[in-house]
Amino acid sequence: RIQILFELEPPPIMSESDPLLASDMSVLKGESRRNVISTLKHQQRLLSPTSYLNFSKFLALVCLLGTASAAILVYNSYFRSTSEEVPDNSTSPMGQIELAGQVLELLVTGETIPEEKMGDVNLTGYDTIQPIRYFTPFNKDQLANVTRVVEDLLDDPIYVCLKRLSQIPTTTDVLTFAFYVQRKVLTGRNDTAHVIFPPLHQSHPHFFFPEPAILNNNTNVDELEEENSSEINAKLAWFREDVGVSEHHCQWHIAFPFAEPIKVARQGEMFVYMHEQMLARYDAERLALNAERVKPWGPGHGFTNPIEDSYDCRLMGFSTRTVNQTIRNVITHVEENQTRVIDIDSVVLETHRIYESVRNGVIQLSRPNNTLRLDLNGLGFMVEAHSYGPNPSYYGNLHNDGHFLVAALNNPDFTKDIPLGPMSIPATAAKDPIFYRWHKFIDGIFDTYRRQLVPLRTRDLTFSGIAINNIETHITDNRGAIGKESNTRNQLYTFFERKLYVANNNTTPSPIRSRVNNPTEGVGTRPLHVYKSEINHTPFRYNISVTSSRAEESLVAFRIFMAPRVNQLAEQRLLMIELDEFVRVVTPGVNHVSRESSEAVITQHRELNTDDVKKGYTCRGKNCTCGWPANMLIPRGNETNMEFDLFVLATNWEEDRTRNTSDISSGYCGFVFTADPDSKPLGYPFDMVFEHPTLGDLVNSVSNSFARVIRIQHLPSHYPNSKALQKILAKHSQTK
Repeated sequence: RIQILFELEPPPIMSESDPLLASDMSVLKGESRRNVISTLKHQQRLLSPTSYLNFSKFLALVCLLGTASAAILVYNSYFRSTSEEVPDNSTSPMGQIELAGQVLELLVTGETIPEEKMGDVNLTGYDTIQPIRYFTPFNKDQLANVTRVVEDLLDDPIYVCLKRLSQIPTTTDVLTFAFYVQRKVLTGRNDTAHVIFPPLHQSHPHFFFPEPAILNNNTNVDELEEENSSEINAKLAWFREDVGVSEHHCQWHIAFPFAEPIKVARQGEMFVYMHEQMLARYDAERLALNAERVKPWGPGHGFTNPIEDSYDCRLMGFSTRTVNQTIRNVITHVEENQTRVIDIDSVVLETHRIYESVRNGVIQLSRPNNTLRLDLNGLGFMVEAHSYGPNPSYYGNLHNDGHFLVAALNNPDFTKDIPLGPMSIPATAAKDPIFYRWHKFIDGIFDTYRRQLVPLRTRDLTFSGIAINNIETHITDNRGAIGKESNTRNQLYTFFERKLYVANNNTTPSPIRSRVNNPTEGVGTRPLHVYKSEINHTPFRYNISVTSSRAEESLVAFRIFMAPRVNQLAEQRLLMIELDEFVRVVTPGVNHVSRESSEAVITQHRELNTDDVKKGYTCRGKNCTCGWPANMLIPRGNETNMEFDLFVLATNWEEDRTRNTSDISSGYCGFVFTADPDSKPLGYPFDMVFEHPTLGDLVNSVSNSFARVIRIQHLPSHYPNSKALQKILAKHSQTK
């Protein structure tokens, strides 16, 4: 595993010659370059609609001829050639497929693994796991105890491990503990690493749907809105309550936990960028409602003042924040008769120390007079309070303590039987409006660092010999949202779409928490059906015209962003939303490049549900649970047709890449245990300030960039049922 040794020297992972990363830039020239271009051309042909159509015709012909076995052979060969993972039934005593079924049964039903599946393993001598009530991973003392439990389970034989996991109670006061331990153990074991997990909303619906929906089947959650005292917060509940937003935030923190060894070279930078993009999107929605952008809340920004807005997430097992509550010092229990105080004054001091390092451009290490040059990656580790980050005893636990202080508002000394608030865990934190104010304060630290750097100049951005002539969007499927006479060029539409979520309810409500006077008998023994309206948009295509005056073919990376129109680039760059990033081969002369919105690298393309996992489906290559929800790729806009600036920048991929590939990762997810193929900072070029005062000045100075105005109109009266919902309803009617 890659670990950054801050106490010894600057991170060795940034070295191009590091043998761990095998990123010798010399291999990127000559024959290697031709191989990449050849591979990319093959992929472009493979991914073209024509190639898919031809393949489909061929497969249909084979089937019509009655050679079913040949069809299966072609199907398997085709998907193996596109890196589809094929189950291997050889690396576990139970066999991978059988083991995956046992794990899925545990996650879906919480049932104990049958004794006959345990073989001859003797469970005598294994301790019963003692759950932590109202656990939060933002409490580093609780997290240390849980880490010991996880390490113990990692060493158990697989049969014993599954049995012990199934014995953890599922009452609402320990659900977070059970969820965290299950995920960390099952993703950490070599014999279960191959298992594809169903979406979190299916295995743990209580983190995503209101308590009445958990206790009453076939509920329309649109009628169970959150409760808060702010009009603007109420209008933006659709954003915060989107299932995909919460899953995105939770899955990122599961994949890149702050208490474990660093998995990705730029993990600190990823922490920064992922949260910045969430804030940019939320700010865009506020501007669409003619509201101000999010105001920061933290030390120096009303940290100890009463929090004006109330908030009730209506989730099972979480407490409510009332109007004008004030944070207080939190006393947590470490061991029996031992406590630790999260002191507000200490959080303020840690903030001062971090800003001091930003101003001086250095990290203060634990040894006296020993410093390290500060970069954004190190600053991200420092602010998140990563356990393997720079000098955590000096810089403290800023990000995590902020979450914990808000979560413990109703029970700061833990003397009452009151659960924590939704800010206590990543799965629910993004539902709370205070999450965005806290992270606006956190983002302010990073922006202060960036504003001290040398601004980007025209020569820093220029790609000699490449000029972008135009970029346009074209709607490819109106989804019934618009009429035939409506404009489809540089005009996008959003609307709400009704969805049916089918979840697995294995929750046992706690009598202390339940606020619904319905009988709970039978909860956990039936599938849960929840109806919910969520935002979606008309699919579209980018069409880019680019001219190359270079003598040979070029590998070009296209970086596409969108932002509400703002006069000053210094402010607009903070609102820039990344839409996509991809590589194409550009030949001398005029080229026309197309890209479907559904191919966006930042989105989660394929969400596998429980039925998919049972059938053995998997995802290709990368983490299929990581990414921004595809239905929220673009902002909602407003009913008056809100204007946005669409921007594209072409950069030289031969210079940008760190290794021999044209595969660009999402800035949210990265490549685990290896170098990111893109050497540019995440969010480039808007990660920096510019010498150009406006976006127009930037485009006029840099020929390999282009910007145009597009419009997004929200259609409030349009509520089409999704195709998936129609299929599910039809299936249910046939069953009945």
